Amino acid sequence: MGLLKSIEKTKKMLRMMENVDVKSIARRLFVMNSFDGLLTSIGVIIGTHISGSKDPIVYIWAIVGGIITVGIFSNFIGVYMTERAERINEVKEIEKHLLTELKNTYYEVFIKLVPIYIATWSMMGALFSLISILPLILSLKGVILLDHSLISSVVMSNIQIAFIGAYLGKISKESVIKEAARFSLIGLSATAFLYIVSLFFER
Repeated sequence: MGLLKSIEKTKKMLRMMENVDVKSIARRLFVMNSFDGLLTSIGVIIGTHISGSKDPIVYIWAIVGGIITVGIFSNFIGVYMTERAERINEVKEIEKHLLTELKNTYYEVFIKLVPIYIATWSMMGALFSLISILPLILSLKGVILLDHSLISSVVMSNIQIAFIGAYLGKISKESVIKEAARFSLIGLSATAFLYIVSLFFER
């Protein structure tokens, strides 16, 4: 009975999330932060390359440090605090109209969980871009050369950006290929711009 109750509660929670558009908010934040994280990774790689660093660990920690800091303190804590404030205000407005308190109700529990759910997906968006450091880890282990790992990381980041575009194309029911190409163009434009700028500062 306990298991069946938990399943039923979970189903009810998911239905409520659909009704108040929680999944849509979480999805948007995941996509935006993934996109930001990937562009940041490209910028960090090219920027660190300009400094003349030849140590893979410098690149790895520059990316990891930035993304984890932003992912946890901005994309999780910042989003959580913002969503919590919005949901508390929402509860107060409902209580005002119903002329009754919602304490100790299922809705109160739901409202407390929503900011955590949204903030978690927001953070996961930033952490998603950490996949791009895999070639750098291989370079650190001596499997591939640093220059090859840098190129591979940038290529991987751009491929992930294309996948984000394809995903948005699927959500919007537009051309998946067209959206993937559009996002690829943005990623490649950013990469090309940063590379051209780096030529003026290259040692």
